[in-house]
Amino acid sequence: MTRFLREPHFHFLLLGALMFAAYFVMQDNSNYHPPGSIAVTPGRIQQMTVAFETANGRKPTSEEVTGLIDSYVRDEVFVREALKLGLDQDDPVIRATLIEKAKGLADFGADTTEPTDADLQSYLNANAAAFTRDGVVPPLADIRDVVKAAVSDARLKAAEDAFYAKSKDDFVVEIVLPAAKS
Repeated sequence: MTRFLREPHFHFLLLGALMFAAYFVMQDNSNYHPPGSIAVTPGRIQQMTVAFETANGRKPTSEEVTGLIDSYVRDEVFVREALKLGLDQDDPVIRATLIEKAKGLADFGADTTEPTDADLQSYLNANAAAFTRDGVVPPLADIRDVVKAAVSDARLKAAEDAFYAKSKDDFVVEIVLPAAKS
């Protein structure tokens, strides 16, 4: 037995167990919520309170905060039950919402700097056909807002395209065509 206690493997195992125990004791478990639980955190309550203030122009009363929390928990139960039942599958409305949310993530990568007059003129020159009226391209001064909106749209499209190009490699695309009828 004393020989076992002097083995380096035993010391290594003991040190690992001590490190694991120390980590477990020292870690912050305040953000841990068991699977299946619905956590209504102070941050979530603050989000609900701010949304209430924005909609109503005043802070909610304590009873209204309780109602907001109850409503959140009720909605979360329904959402989780719907997901568990697969109600989100093959639903075009949910699909469209998810697509828009993903595009919103992509839009964070868009160039949001204010385009200069040179940028706008360059875009106008490169895309003159889109701005032609009665066979004539109006001067930038006359259609600045329209060109500026088009530049913004082009930047968003470029950000979405980059997001798509980066993300698509995570998937295997399999196109299964229907069998030809003979």
